[in-house]
Amino acid sequence: MTMIKRMLFAIGVLCIGSWCYGQSAVQFLNTNAEKLPFDNLWMANYSHENNMGDVVSVDLELRKNGRLVYRATSNPIVLTSRFQVLNPKQSGLEKETFLDAQIGMFIRNSNTLPSGSYAACIVVESQEVSTGNSPEIRSCIEFSIELDSRLRLTHIPNGQEVSKNELPMFIWSFLSPSVATSEVQYTLTVSEILEGQSKEEAILRNMPLLVEKGLLASSFQYPIDAQGLKEDKKYAWCVQANASDLLLATSEVWGFSVEGTTEKKENSVSMPYLDLEELRSNELVNIKGDKFNIKIDYSLKGTRELSFEIVDAKGRSLKPSLAPLEISYGSNYLSLDLAALKKLKVNHEYELIITGLEESDLKVNFLYLEL
Repeated sequence: MTMIKRMLFAIGVLCIGSWCYGQSAVQFLNTNAEKLPFDNLWMANYSHENNMGDVVSVDLELRKNGRLVYRATSNPIVLTSRFQVLNPKQSGLEKETFLDAQIGMFIRNSNTLPSGSYAACIVVESQEVSTGNSPEIRSCIEFSIELDSRLRLTHIPNGQEVSKNELPMFIWSFLSPSVATSEVQYTLTVSEILEGQSKEEAILRNMPLLVEKGLLASSFQYPIDAQGLKEDKKYAWCVQANASDLLLATSEVWGFSVEGTTEKKENSVSMPYLDLEELRSNELVNIKGDKFNIKIDYSLKGTRELSFEIVDAKGRSLKPSLAPLEISYGSNYLSLDLAALKKLKVNHEYELIITGLEESDLKVNFLYLEL
């Protein structure tokens, strides 16, 4: 007997064995559960020896970290084929219970699962009309969800010194494939960094100087009535994103300090943010210091990467190139670093060219002034 014949014979034996000892089987149709909408998670292949016209009911169970968080039962499903795809959500649910309200709200809003380790089980109970029996078969899968939710701090830049005469503005951005920005609330925490501590230790161990919860915008100015920031002190700050009290993401921790009474380097001067929507055509703006701060309002969902170029009066591009920056829906506060640019001269006019925002480039004329 050739090798091919032996293989066919072995497959036949296995098929016969499966037919004899397991006439009914249910198996999850999709194996990449972490990439599926929640409604499609429960689709399954059902092979059986029931009579056509018999009905089955399907029970659904979901556990997160070993704890039951969801349970449902489908409406009766009529069998029309020996090999049938069951879609309990499409067939309709007779009853559905979320044992965790936070997860339930998250699923209803996004049709996805929050991050975590899960076990999903589908149980098919057959109501055999001819025999009156109700055999039950079960199939389970285990999987993990890691949502690519990016919560990034953008301003105050890590390690920057802020003016003692101004209330600092904190700005961040949040991107998530499953949650609309309008459904997210933020918590901002600011703590003093004590001697010998890291930024992370200050956030974890120290009594917060400021905790602002329920923020809807991705920016917040330090309140005038909050505990004052002190000169020559260092502070740590971070942000958390939540939806319906469910933690979505936590940012990195950044640090900043408040300028003291001693003379500081002039190249640390930070100009106010220039609102590009309020900029008149061909208007010449004055820029001082190493930071060219701009505010861009973006009205589309998703993100977009912007490129920046500064050219002189003769159209020559200043080097090195400015790093690209990413914007998302809402107000974006961007800070361009001019310190590395070569041949940037005081009292000379230049043009900032922003590419990627609209169909045509956005241009800003500015005069670089001496401090």
